[in-house]
Amino acid sequence: STKLVTYFKEVQRVLKPGGSFAGYAWVTTAAYNPEDPVHKKIIDGIAYGNGLSVVHSFEEYRNAIEAVPGLELVEEFDVAKLCDDLPW
Repeated sequence: STKLVTYFKEVQRVLKPGGSFAGYAWVTTAAYNPEDPVHKKIIDGIAYGNGLSVVHSFEEYRNAIEAVPGLELVEEFDVAKLCDDLPW
């Protein structure tokens, strides 16, 4: 979604009281440099290959979750840390 707060508000709306939501998303980390043509080309390829209109940063996801009353980020995991090839 290009509107993360709207997305997470809808998640909150449909969750039953005490319910949980698990998600998976392609995101960039703080090490991503949008001015680096290599970084940009890889992210553009990921977006294209996965049918994404935008690849948000993890910080954007965290901020959107925090902006929705009642939602709490309980756990996060960076799959990129499993691989040393592309640390961002």
